[in-house]
Amino acid sequence: MKTLPGAIAWGCWRLEDEDVGRLVALLEVCHEHGIQVIDTAPVYGYGSRFGAGHAERMLGLAFNKRPELRQHFVVVTKAGLDLPVPYDSSHARLMTECETSRKAVGDDSLDVYLIHRPVLLTAWR
Repeated sequence: MKTLPGAIAWGCWRLEDEDVGRLVALLEVCHEHGIQVIDTAPVYGYGSRFGAGHAERMLGLAFNKRPELRQHFVVVTKAGLDLPVPYDSSHARLMTECETSRKAVGDDSLDVYLIHRPVLLTAWR
Protein backbone atom coordinates (compact mmCIF):
# COMPACT_ATOMS: atom_id res chain seq x y z
CA MET A 1 0.00 0.00 0.00
CA LYS A 2 1.32 3.42 -0.94
CA THR A 3 1.81 6.09 1.68
CA LEU A 4 1.45 9.80 1.10
CA PRO A 5 4.33 10.95 -1.08
CA GLY A 6 7.20 13.11 0.07
CA ALA A 7 7.83 16.67 -1.01
CA ILE A 8 10.33 15.89 -3.78
CA ALA A 9 9.36 14.69 -7.24
CA TRP A 10 11.50 13.49 -10.13
CA GLY A 11 10.42 15.11 -13.38
CA CYS A 12 10.77 13.28 -16.69
CA TRP A 13 10.54 16.28 -19.01
CA ARG A 14 14.15 15.93 -20.20
CA LEU A 15 14.30 12.13 -20.22
CA GLU A 16 16.21 11.73 -23.48
CA ASP A 17 17.69 8.29 -23.04
CA GLU A 18 16.72 4.89 -24.33
CA ASP A 19 18.78 2.82 -21.89
CA VAL A 20 16.19 1.06 -19.72
CA GLY A 21 18.88 -0.27 -17.38
CA ARG A 22 20.10 3.25 -16.68
CA LEU A 23 16.53 4.40 -15.98
CA VAL A 24 15.99 1.47 -13.59
CA ALA A 25 19.18 2.49 -11.76
CA LEU A 26 17.95 6.09 -11.58
CA LEU A 27 14.60 4.95 -10.16
CA GLU A 28 16.44 2.87 -7.57
CA VAL A 29 18.44 5.94 -6.52
CA CYS A 30 15.23 7.98 -6.33
CA HIS A 31 13.69 5.34 -4.08
CA GLU A 32 16.81 5.13 -1.88
CA HIS A 33 16.69 8.89 -1.34
CA GLY A 34 12.99 9.07 -0.52
CA ILE A 35 11.76 10.45 -3.83
CA GLN A 36 8.30 8.95 -4.22
CA VAL A 37 6.70 11.04 -6.96
CA ILE A 38 7.43 10.77 -10.67
CA ASP A 39 6.13 13.61 -12.82
CA THR A 40 5.48 12.79 -16.45
CA ALA A 41 3.14 13.63 -19.33
CA PRO A 42 2.39 12.35 -22.83
CA VAL A 43 4.01 15.45 -24.30
CA TYR A 44 7.35 14.73 -22.59
CA GLY A 45 9.80 13.87 -25.33
CA TYR A 46 8.32 16.33 -27.82
CA GLY A 47 11.13 17.97 -29.77
CA SER A 48 13.63 15.22 -28.98
CA ARG A 49 14.69 12.52 -31.39
CA PHE A 50 12.35 10.14 -29.53
CA GLY A 51 9.17 12.17 -29.85
CA ALA A 52 6.23 12.87 -27.58
CA GLY A 53 5.36 10.05 -25.21
CA HIS A 54 8.96 8.92 -24.78
CA ALA A 55 9.10 9.47 -21.00
CA GLU A 56 5.96 7.45 -20.33
CA ARG A 57 7.09 4.68 -22.66
CA MET A 58 10.46 4.49 -20.90
CA LEU A 59 8.82 4.38 -17.48
CA GLY A 60 6.66 1.52 -18.69
CA LEU A 61 9.73 -0.38 -19.89
CA ALA A 62 11.56 0.26 -16.61
CA PHE A 63 8.60 -0.89 -14.51
CA ASN A 64 8.24 -3.94 -16.76
CA LYS A 65 11.89 -4.78 -16.18
CA ARG A 66 11.64 -4.24 -12.41
CA PRO A 67 7.93 -4.51 -11.46
CA GLU A 68 8.62 -4.25 -7.74
CA LEU A 69 9.82 -0.66 -8.23
CA ARG A 70 6.36 0.50 -9.28
CA GLN A 71 4.93 0.11 -5.77
CA HIS A 72 7.37 2.71 -4.42
CA PHE A 73 6.22 5.58 -6.63
CA VAL A 74 3.22 7.79 -7.19
CA VAL A 75 3.14 8.42 -10.92
CA VAL A 76 1.65 11.79 -11.80
CA THR A 77 0.80 12.37 -15.43
CA LYS A 78 -0.96 15.20 -17.17
CA ALA A 79 -2.97 15.71 -20.33
CA GLY A 80 -4.28 18.45 -22.55
CA LEU A 81 -1.01 19.84 -23.88
CA ASP A 82 -0.65 18.75 -27.50
CA LEU A 83 2.22 20.61 -29.15
CA PRO A 84 2.49 22.44 -31.43
CA VAL A 85 -1.22 23.19 -30.92
CA PRO A 86 -1.01 24.43 -27.37
CA TYR A 87 -4.02 23.20 -25.44
CA ASP A 88 -6.88 20.77 -25.77
CA SER A 89 -8.70 20.02 -22.52
CA SER A 90 -11.75 18.56 -24.20
CA HIS A 91 -13.33 15.49 -22.64
CA ALA A 92 -12.44 13.36 -25.67
CA ARG A 93 -8.78 14.45 -25.60
CA LEU A 94 -8.41 13.88 -21.85
CA MET A 95 -9.95 10.40 -22.04
CA THR A 96 -7.78 9.42 -25.01
CA GLU A 97 -4.59 10.66 -23.37
CA CYS A 98 -5.49 8.95 -20.09
CA GLU A 99 -5.77 5.58 -21.82
CA THR A 100 -2.59 6.19 -23.83
CA SER A 101 -0.67 7.15 -20.67
CA ARG A 102 -2.01 4.17 -18.74
CA LYS A 103 -0.87 1.78 -21.45
CA ALA A 104 2.51 3.49 -21.88
CA VAL A 105 3.31 3.32 -18.17
CA GLY A 106 2.14 -0.28 -18.23
CA ASP A 107 -0.34 -0.06 -15.39
CA ASP A 108 -4.00 -0.84 -14.91
CA SER A 109 -4.53 2.59 -13.42
CA LEU A 110 -2.77 5.89 -12.94
CA ASP A 111 -2.06 7.32 -9.49
CA VAL A 112 -2.69 11.00 -10.28
CA TYR A 113 -4.08 12.40 -13.52
CA LEU A 114 -4.08 16.17 -14.07
CA ILE A 115 -4.95 18.64 -16.78
CA HIS A 116 -1.59 20.03 -17.87
CA ARG A 117 -2.76 23.59 -18.30
CA PRO A 118 -6.50 24.11 -18.01
CA VAL A 119 -8.03 26.28 -20.69
CA LEU A 120 -10.86 28.41 -19.33
CA LEU A 121 -12.55 28.53 -22.72
CA THR A 122 -12.84 24.72 -23.03
CA ALA A 123 -16.20 23.13 -22.39
CA TRP A 124 -15.95 20.70 -19.47
CA ARG A 125 -18.64 18.24 -20.47
